[in-house]
Amino acid sequence: MWIKAPEFRDDLLIVTSWGPEIMRENNKGGKWKFLEFKKGYMLWLDTICFAKGVKGKKLEVAEIFANYFIGKKFKVESPAVYLW
Repeated sequence: MWIKAPEFRDDLLIVTSWGPEIMRENNKGGKWKFLEFKKGYMLWLDTICFAKGVKGKKLEVAEIFANYFIGKKFKVESPAVYLW
């Protein structure tokens, strides 16, 4: 469980956030923007799960996706992945 989230205060110009907090603050009247870095973003991945019983082509596609997602090419060259 997260104990503390980033603080969005009027005296700050930049806040480090994973993203959802920006939407929350803007819904409360804030005007925060997500910075677009030319060299990409940090991505946090802690789990890739396959549903029990996945077989055949679906399993093959899931394995291709997982291998790509954790592979060096994706980690080094990919632009940001937006999940919301």
